[in-house]
Amino acid sequence: MFKVKYILYAVLLLCLTCLNSIAVGQVLIPGDPKPVSIYTLPYFQSWDLGEDKITQFGLPVFVHVRPIENLSLWFNDSAAFSNLSRNADDSSNLGGVSDTKLKISYSMFDKKFLATFGINFPIANTELDQDQFEAAKAIYDEALGFRINKMGGGLDINSGIAFAANTGPIGLSLAAGYLLRGSYKTMKGADYEYKPGDELSVTATMDFVRNMLSLNGSLAYTNYGNDEMDSEGRFKQGDEIKGRALIGYKAEPIAITISIVDAIRMKNQVFSEEGNLVTEESNSHGNSLDTFIITQYIINRHFSIIPLAGLTFLSENGYGENSAFIWSAGVGLQFLPNTNSSININGRILKGDIRKNNASGFDMGISAILKF
Repeated sequence: MFKVKYILYAVLLLCLTCLNSIAVGQVLIPGDPKPVSIYTLPYFQSWDLGEDKITQFGLPVFVHVRPIENLSLWFNDSAAFSNLSRNADDSSNLGGVSDTKLKISYSMFDKKFLATFGINFPIANTELDQDQFEAAKAIYDEALGFRINKMGGGLDINSGIAFAANTGPIGLSLAAGYLLRGSYKTMKGADYEYKPGDELSVTATMDFVRNMLSLNGSLAYTNYGNDEMDSEGRFKQGDEIKGRALIGYKAEPIAITISIVDAIRMKNQVFSEEGNLVTEESNSHGNSLDTFIITQYIINRHFSIIPLAGLTFLSENGYGENSAFIWSAGVGLQFLPNTNSSININGRILKGDIRKNNASGFDMGISAILKF
């Protein structure tokens, strides 16, 4: 029973994309979820790209409610303020509250089957002026890794199912999900609405838990539908294959976690002069590889020191553009007043090159968790 429950919660955490914004270096409180949990994660991130300087302050807030054992509800919203500065006289700002997200999950059949449903409520301002649009493009850059890289969209609806089974120390799961994307206006004064393509994803996961060692690996395939303007297909994102590996080892007072994520994206389809979608000649996407290691040194039951380091590598695309190599290093401090609360303070330095230009930056954050 423990094994199946562990697998299903791992699948649920993968499905709940809101958790991607958890501060770097955070170690969640162990134990079963309480009826109500509140997570708040203020952070500041800054990049110096030579001519461009980009900063963001963000405040994601998550609320997890579990009214009964098999039912979970997640609420997520964020406030973010971003600035793009090219010189003293050229500055673009984007700020406000992001869309509100609600996700519901329910497990059945002795917790071997999980169903999820979610809605994105479009409360953020998406009708941007030119200055806001420039800032929005800057924080959306994949290489920079801003935790809130998009403020709003349309009325999105997603659903998913997952099945888990185990044989001894080995667990297997299979999950499928569909994201129905809503339309919205992207520019102030635009006379058309933009609708991102729907997404269909399938994920297979296998894990191994034995004594002090845990291994988790997953392979996901995502198919993207056509992006539309006024109901006419104008673009199609290339499908994506993403592999993840998570290795954990604990031998008190030390716990080590290593994460590796590799993503391959296929060629896009673009709008041609003939008025239809055709596959591009070369791939606009390079492969991406992210690695991360977190080492937690437990001083006592209340305090831990958490050194952390990571590498991000983006290969050149088919046009010889958009490569990046970034390394990061930092440290976190964790304080556990009791089993129902946690406070984490962490910071990192960021160095490397983006599109063959030197880049440097840092981020810092505080995460607080309260469970009751």
